Amino acid sequence: MESSGVFDRMKASDGHELFISLLAKHGGMLRGMIRSGVRLPSEVDDLMQRVSLIAWKKFEQLDKPDDFPKWACSIARFEIMKFRRERARDRLSFNDKVVDLLASEAEEESSLRDRRIQLLEACLKELPDDRRKLILQAYDSSGSMKELASQTNRSPDALYQTLHRLRMVLMLCVEKRMAEGEGLA
Repeated sequence: MESSGVFDRMKASDGHELFISLLAKHGGMLRGMIRSGVRLPSEVDDLMQRVSLIAWKKFEQLDKPDDFPKWACSIARFEIMKFRRERARDRLSFNDKVVDLLASEAEEESSLRDRRIQLLEACLKELPDDRRKLILQAYDSSGSMKELASQTNRSPDALYQTLHRLRMVLMLCVEKRMAEGEGLA
């Protein structure tokens, strides 16, 4: 088998690291897509493992790392259909048209979510340093909000109000940029 593209120039260890980083970045989207096609959490876990293994084995066939989400969703779609055929006697399974529709929606939502994350990061950079640091601490902190309030010399209520206002500023910034068409690839 002859491979082509960016992977020809890579060392095997670089390919391993790239695969792991792409799977980590897009694994949540992939899991959500799989979840839309099966009922039980154990089925989601089994299919996620199966899709990850197949993607790993076929990774050298991927032309560009940017195509990973769509490519992995394609693998997942086939595996969901295969899984469903294997369990066709279960009366509560979705038909293939529903699985395709849900998979397509999951792909679209993934692109939209990725775009919103990029815009959120840009909006975060626009905040004053102290505000950006505060909101990042609130989400990165392993401690409680009460501890963060104490560290920032605020009451918990004042901290919640400040964070609420910051979230609103960020939400409006992202929505404005989306409406203006920023972040389109």
